[in-house]
Amino acid sequence: MLGYCHLRKDYRQFRTDRIHGIKKTEIPFSIEHDALETYLDKSKNIPTTKIRILVDKKIAKYLTSERKYHGFVSEKKIDNKIEMTFLSCATLEGFSRWYLMFGDYATILEPEGLKTRILELLEINKQRLL
Repeated sequence: MLGYCHLRKDYRQFRTDRIHGIKKTEIPFSIEHDALETYLDKSKNIPTTKIRILVDKKIAKYLTSERKYHGFVSEKKIDNKIEMTFLSCATLEGFSRWYLMFGDYATILEPEGLKTRILELLEINKQRLL
């Protein structure tokens, strides 16, 4: 998990299996975060996958809070759609499952591997529904 380390005063990768507990504190956090790619430039050893999707504008507004967890980099308006670009640090699995929540209002532009994984998940679900 990527997070800000108060001890090191920098972003770090935290292993979730080593986290003993999480609690909300009263300590304010006012540091303005840079884009994910800024962090990734410092850590060339983290593999990323560039993902581009085209989402209906009416749905895109509902994705703003969760998109940062999937490596959101940028967006641009194209007619009544929003093209979103992500640099995903993880496998396509998490992004694929998130995409299924709104996929009927979106188009995958790249990568092809994401389309393949979505089709696999849809086939599994189809078989379970039949």
